Amino acid sequence: MEYNTLRSKLIMPEYGRNIQKMAEFCRSLEDRQQRNAAAKQCVKAMMQVKQAESGSSNFYRKIWEHFFMIAGWDLDIDCPVKVEPNLQKEVIKSRFTYSDGKIKNRTYGKFLPEMLKQTAWMLEGEEKKALKERSANMLKRMEYESCGTVRDDEQLKRVFYLLSGGEMDLDEDFVFKTVKQLQGKQKAAKPVSKKAAKNKKK
Repeated sequence: MEYNTLRSKLIMPEYGRNIQKMAEFCRSLEDRQQRNAAAKQCVKAMMQVKQAESGSSNFYRKIWEHFFMIAGWDLDIDCPVKVEPNLQKEVIKSRFTYSDGKIKNRTYGKFLPEMLKQTAWMLEGEEKKALKERSANMLKRMEYESCGTVRDDEQLKRVFYLLSGGEMDLDEDFVFKTVKQLQGKQKAAKPVSKKAAKNKKK
């Protein structure tokens, strides 16, 4: 009998222990071709678990990223999709665990990751979209206040995706507010009505 206390901690509980064992088995293989085959089998099983989300445009990439989160980013295989291990390792290292009541990631704190996880469970709609955009700008402001600099928008979107536990992406056309706007020093430009434009010309 295998007791729970003797088992390794589940890295992504939503996939279950069998998936984690498949990933661990993949790591144990010395032959690269065998590792490639085992990784593909594991990913196929993970896709079955997440079948309800298969309609999303980035589904395949997301599953491979989840596989690397479980198996380890240093796993030497031929990945069929482009992933960004350096950025993801940086964020995932902190994993946002608070068992001792202390905040592990001082850049983003405890509130933002928890808010993103709650938002991920909401039904799609305007309310969820507004919360995602508000959270994304909060993320950028927190990073600037903590580090004095911010990443570019594409990298910030990747961080947002990771902080949500890999459950949410920002829309491709989403544009972050500028640092000045986030600090309240610059107001966003308001659309000018045709009538106002005509009066201005006069």
